[in-house]
Amino acid sequence: MPLHFSGLNLDITERKALEEALRRSEERLTIALAASEAGIWDFDLRDRTLAWSDGMYRLYGVTPDNFRPGEDSFFELVHPADRDLVRRVTEDVLESRRSDYRGEFRILHPRGGVRWIMAIGRPVYEGGRLVRLSGLNIDITGRKAMEEALRDAKAKADEANVSKSKFLAAASHDLRQPLQSALLFAGVLQRHVDPDKGRSPLASLERALETLKNLLDSLLDVSRLDAGVITPQIVTLPLRPMLEEIEAAYAPIASSKGLEFAVVHPAPELAVRSDRLLLGRMLRNLVENAIRYTETGYVRVSCQASNGSVRITVQDSGIGISAEQQTKVFEEFHQVANPERDRSQGLGLGLAIVQRLSRLLNHPVSVRSEPAHGSVFSIEAPRAAAPAVSLPVPEAEAAPSGDGRLAVLVEDDVIVLMGLRTIFQEWGYEVVVAGSAEQALERLRGLDRRPDLIIADYRLRNGRIGTDAIVQIRGLVGSPVPAIILTGEIGTDCDRDAAALGLAVVRKPITPRQLQSAIQDLLNHDPLSQTGD
Repeated sequence: MPLHFSGLNLDITERKALEEALRRSEERLTIALAASEAGIWDFDLRDRTLAWSDGMYRLYGVTPDNFRPGEDSFFELVHPADRDLVRRVTEDVLESRRSDYRGEFRILHPRGGVRWIMAIGRPVYEGGRLVRLSGLNIDITGRKAMEEALRDAKAKADEANVSKSKFLAAASHDLRQPLQSALLFAGVLQRHVDPDKGRSPLASLERALETLKNLLDSLLDVSRLDAGVITPQIVTLPLRPMLEEIEAAYAPIASSKGLEFAVVHPAPELAVRSDRLLLGRMLRNLVENAIRYTETGYVRVSCQASNGSVRITVQDSGIGISAEQQTKVFEEFHQVANPERDRSQGLGLGLAIVQRLSRLLNHPVSVRSEPAHGSVFSIEAPRAAAPAVSLPVPEAEAAPSGDGRLAVLVEDDVIVLMGLRTIFQEWGYEVVVAGSAEQALERLRGLDRRPDLIIADYRLRNGRIGTDAIVQIRGLVGSPVPAIILTGEIGTDCDRDAAALGLAVVRKPITPRQLQSAIQDLLNHDPLSQTGD
């Protein structure tokens, strides 16, 4: 028996702790890979062997008993449509010395059918030579299904939005034609009703028609904005003349409600970069909204310049808007304090139009308000240097009168054409009416005089358009006769064709007063129209 033992004892507590930590880390990794439906693989380029973790077998629906990982066997599991793609990516990694790579492809799972896999890998180099590819495969079928569902939902939402816009455009177009006739005939009645018995009912009829016109105008604006057919014409725009127009238009309306209407006039040189018509529409909508929801007190319009921008503010002492409602007031058809849906208060499209124009012009709109303490709406536009030219003084409006001028009216809707003929005759014009360009040319050939004015609908029958009719009439008489396109179109074709000929475009429905104004403006600025032949 040995008389003694010799040995060495080492403290391996730290090593055991490291081994335990490694074991736990491996357990956590295994659990994470299983939970995430992932697996690890390693491809040794030196002997062309492919090693899989247990997670890889689960991922591809095979077992070590019935499947041996290898280049050829792996590609058998890849979807036939994606095999060339996976081969190209692999070859690219081998040739380009990339530090890492990732890709997505489909596999044919024995039980789950087609599944989507995301591969993440990293090449390993030794002495500058690529020796191994290692990586992770993750099942992303669920993510792909969600992406597809989101794409489908977006496509359906876009389709629904387009359908809504088409419906609004078609509905407003079909309603504008009879409304246009009603507006014209109501204007004709002005001179024929009994001042004592008929004037008041006629005034009520005109107010009702004006309300309906405003509702349809709002629908048309939304349709055109959603259809993306409005292109801003950005110019240097002095603010003072625009605010003076706002004051002249809305001070009487506010006064009729007993409201104080104040416009703080800016310095003449204060200007912004914007579209005159679109910015004007934004301001009018905000002012109309303020007057509508203010019963007592005031409505004030002002502007303030700072840091390269100008803030135009419309403030009122009206009913105010709660914080909850402030997130909704820019939605279509939403109205504050109108649960009975009183249509004399509009459709609830005014602020929706403001928001769309805000995005189109890149003029941010903000609102501050508290219930019972009024509201403050602000538009922020980029500041610009005012034009160096002085603005012309507007000419005094002359009372519109035909004075025996000859007007050619081209309109394929019989009722609208009758209304136009009647109102123009009331204004003192001689008229030639036609439902098409050919009919107008035929009737003009029988006359020994040049027309002084052409009013043509844009969309005529059989695919014809009013701009072509105007060109043909001008060609027949050998003179650029002043002309206006009267249309209900929301697309860009009408504006483009009219602009090419320098024609004014007036959109239906239009009141007799507005049509008179458009004609007077055209004739006042056209030397050929000063006298008739």
